[in-house]
Amino acid sequence: MDDGEPIDDSTIKRVIAYLEKEEQAVDSVLQMLYGEIPRWVPAPSIERVKQTVQKLINDGLPLEGICQCVTEAEKDELTFPGTVTDPTAFAQSIYELAHLRYAILQGKSKGLRGLAGDQADLGQRFSDGRKLGSGGLIREGIARLLAKNPQMKNPDLWKAIKHRPPSGWQAYETAKLGKYLDGPEATKMGYRRFCNVCGEERNKVKPKITG
Repeated sequence: MDDGEPIDDSTIKRVIAYLEKEEQAVDSVLQMLYGEIPRWVPAPSIERVKQTVQKLINDGLPLEGICQCVTEAEKDELTFPGTVTDPTAFAQSIYELAHLRYAILQGKSKGLRGLAGDQADLGQRFSDGRKLGSGGLIREGIARLLAKNPQMKNPDLWKAIKHRPPSGWQAYETAKLGKYLDGPEATKMGYRRFCNVCGEERNKVKPKITG
């Protein structure tokens, strides 16, 4: 386990603030596109469009620009901003966002049928039997923190995740059980496993650090 000298709290707070700002931007786009998303929309579908929006933002597309492109796609009049380097991938992302809006407008029964293909595709990612939310969100959170600051040690990452755990998760530190994360459907991740995941994700970014 890579438990060296933790970095200072101010750095952790800056990383958390950065990620919170990113999430607020994504939520703003979802609000502009869908308003209040109906409760019947499957959580995986919501997570998928969030990831799509995040990628578009990371690629430099402004929030209003994303909404404008979705509107164009709904009219089959999609244009490509000058910043787009992969038109095919860009079009797929925009039409995916438009697809969810269309499904919502269809109502629960037809909408769920329309999203079934997305669910089946997403299900392939969990073909090993792992339940959705059984650690994937924790890993994603760790990866995002390390992408922002690769120097974060395990105690720093734990502190950041504890301060702002992924949706459905809660961090605990008890005298009897030690540090652990409690997730959906009684899913748990102990601190040892947490540190192992940190190590796995840290190894993925090391080549980017060392060149």
